[in-house]
Amino acid sequence: GDPRTKWGVSGSIWHLPSGLHASAHYGTQEEAQSNFGANEPVLVLGETEGQGTHLYIQGGFARDIWGIGLTNIFGEYGSSEDFEFGEKDPTFATTDVATMWGVGIEQTLDAVSSVAYLHYRRYSNNEAVFSAVSGPLPAIDDELSVVHAGLRVNF
Repeated sequence: GDPRTKWGVSGSIWHLPSGLHASAHYGTQEEAQSNFGANEPVLVLGETEGQGTHLYIQGGFARDIWGIGLTNIFGEYGSSEDFEFGEKDPTFATTDVATMWGVGIEQTLDAVSSVAYLHYRRYSNNEAVFSAVSGPLPAIDDELSVVHAGLRVNF
């Protein structure tokens, strides 16, 4: 089974008369310490391996401004610290902080059951990697900007 303990909480609110809305999610996980082999040195950060948190918030304005469908203008922010999203390589331990912020606009087109959208997101990652065999490795600092636009047709 999965040795990780995970929990999360989320919520959303939308004030229909004003169009203001907000959503948030917070999650954490903790992975029990383990020995990957009697002859392998294992570096454990803190009291647990893979202990981490994740936060995501979004807020904006959504109303039918032009009579063609809902217009949604929003901003968002997310941060993960020492959070494992997939399988972990037992010979490496990471301590990293990844952040994302973004803005977007979406226009629902009620007549054709579609949504036109334009989103911008900026991702940043600062990761320190430790090898169980060779010790600290150079830090990885990555940044990525993504713009995506399109038309989602519902049918």
